[in-house]
Amino acid sequence: GGMFFQQAVSLNQRSGSSIKSFTHKFYILRHGETDANAAGIIQGSSDFSRLTSGGRVQARNLGLGLREDSKLCMPSNVYISPLTRAKDTWEIVKSCFEEVIVDANIDVPNKEERLEHILDNLREIDFHSWEGMQKDEIKAKYPKSYAGWKAGD
Repeated sequence: GGMFFQQAVSLNQRSGSSIKSFTHKFYILRHGETDANAAGIIQGSSDFSRLTSGGRVQARNLGLGLREDSKLCMPSNVYISPLTRAKDTWEIVKSCFEEVIVDANIDVPNKEERLEHILDNLREIDFHSWEGMQKDEIKAKYPKSYAGWKAGD
């Protein structure tokens, strides 16, 4: 379960020119650590796990880094997995942008135009019967399948 967002950045085509063009930056993000990650449990497309305090710190650090990289420009489009861990990560990342906008009293012209999309296609792969199991347990019960999955087969 992850997300990505798009940001339009205005660039001058020529020095001193009033002609502007836009380029797009795309960021692909993964959710912060969950309680299942920390316990070595496969979560897949199940929505039972939640961000740990460490995962919330990771999301905040990510938000602060993205804010710095994007020169405080809020992304114009955000595409998010429907899983709670991805949505919660995005809310924390988004808050990093919003707190600077509020603190600096910055007017954000694209605020109403920013679109957040929940996309089922960004949902994590479905691990079926493996979901909720610890990785060591899967290795012991299904050694060939586990080895094939890790090898990308």
